[in-house]
Amino acid sequence: MKHVVVAIAAAVALSLLPGVAHAATSVEVARGAPPCEPESRTARPMSKSAPATYRRAGAWTYGDSITFQSRQHLRRIVTVRTAVDAHWGRDTESAVDALAADVRRHGAPPVVVMAVGTNDLKDVRAFRAQVVRTRQLLPRRTRLVWVDVYADAVTGHDAANRALRSVRGIEVLEWSRQNTRRLRDGRSRLLGDGIHVNARGCEIRNDLIGTALTRAARR
Repeated sequence: MKHVVVAIAAAVALSLLPGVAHAATSVEVARGAPPCEPESRTARPMSKSAPATYRRAGAWTYGDSITFQSRQHLRRIVTVRTAVDAHWGRDTESAVDALAADVRRHGAPPVVVMAVGTNDLKDVRAFRAQVVRTRQLLPRRTRLVWVDVYADAVTGHDAANRALRSVRGIEVLEWSRQNTRRLRDGRSRLLGDGIHVNARGCEIRNDLIGTALTRAARR
């Protein structure tokens, strides 16, 4: 059975993946969850699941402040047990460092979701090197899913996304494509400050991740 690495989790009604919830016969993203309310930066702008969660989880997710904002909603809507490691201001290298340490400690999970890159737009070459490093440190059986980047307030996301798509063995989630609808001033309707999601953006971004996890679990 293929394994998946999507730093976020999908659902399967079978007990074939570790940490999968037995939710009748449905593999859809959970519906009827409370509205997504993005969190602001706190005194401790980081969140990491307990070690026991990593050992039981069907998917691990690594993210920056955008994932930090929306992590509670994400956990509510996915039906596969998911470990989440999200830090405000995190760059891709530090996320990959955390993934490497967790793989050494617990072994690779079925799915890994990486939701980082927005803080690396000034050095696309270095960003791509970390994407390659991520794929290389995971076994082939682990499925790797990467959320692409978008920001009104920062240039360089198009180049970063091209670099991301040039690396083989990754499923790319096109968050950037969701940001084509604009307000009159040209800003995305899904971002509050040009980078971080508003409530609607939080829901759409998390739904992308949850749907990808569902597909991964079916394979």
